[in-house]
Amino acid sequence: MNRFFIWFVFIILPVVGAGQSLGPVRLITESRYDNIDSGRDKNRIQGALRLNWQVQVTGNGSVAGLISTGNSYTSRWADLRDFKVPGQRFPFTMNLRHLFWLQTGENWRIQAGAIPSVKGFVSSTGLGGNGWIDGMRADYRFESLTAEMVAGSLYDVTNPNFFERRMRANYAEVELSFRTSKVISFEVSAEQVNRTTYGRSEYRHRLNGSGPGWIELTAEALVNLTDRAGSVGLTAETDLLAWITPEWENRLELWAYLNHTDPAIGTRGRLMDDFYTTGGTAAIEFEVRLNEEGTLFLFQKSTFADVSRFDIGLKLDLKKN
Repeated sequence: MNRFFIWFVFIILPVVGAGQSLGPVRLITESRYDNIDSGRDKNRIQGALRLNWQVQVTGNGSVAGLISTGNSYTSRWADLRDFKVPGQRFPFTMNLRHLFWLQTGENWRIQAGAIPSVKGFVSSTGLGGNGWIDGMRADYRFESLTAEMVAGSLYDVTNPNFFERRMRANYAEVELSFRTSKVISFEVSAEQVNRTTYGRSEYRHRLNGSGPGWIELTAEALVNLTDRAGSVGLTAETDLLAWITPEWENRLELWAYLNHTDPAIGTRGRLMDDFYTTGGTAAIEFEVRLNEEGTLFLFQKSTFADVSRFDIGLKLDLKKN
């Protein structure tokens, strides 16, 4: 039995039973077919299971966590069947990736422990959305500006188990996020990983049509200032069917990506959310909502590079506030 199950049973459940309230819970289960290099590299079925939970301990203080499959920083996926190796059995293990104290105020927030890698939505050049930082984050929201500071360990990136991974104080970040209007926002940040300094910038612009249709364009850059290498990307996202009729709003989201990453980008660059390989890549991705409740989705992603990749699968997303 994984150690996080023992921790969950003997610590979390007694806390809830002692009168504390269980906050937002989100369970996501996914399965996909993954084909790399027309099956010559990978030809497999994979699955993923994620459970986000939060227990309110005081008025503004909570304990939160993430239990998930996946054996690395950037991946939540576990192999279920490999068509290249018939009959092979794969372990389906889960790990406690996040475990942290969350304290909130009117315009501020503090997270301490094994915290999420990002404070809000995931950016293409931001840290992987399934990752973690063992340390602390503090952010403060002004009228149109949010300031964030993070410090801690970003070290044992091949071990998602909080109870087993090694830690080293090797990561720091300062980020400023601006929203100048309802349609324009941008971010600038400075990060240091293993004594290597990175700068990151991101500009988002949402173009609205006459109805509910919209297109959001994003330009991003991550620069290794120590070794003078970088990653640049462009993303276009749209709610495709909303352009036709408001009744089809939030039915089909489409993303298109272009990216170029230098081979010398370093550790931080290889932990980007959309990192696949160095050099030039392009990708097209869509997600279709299959039911009125918004819990079942079909997704597909095609990535074009020196070694191309094709993924298609189903996602069940259950939420309880």
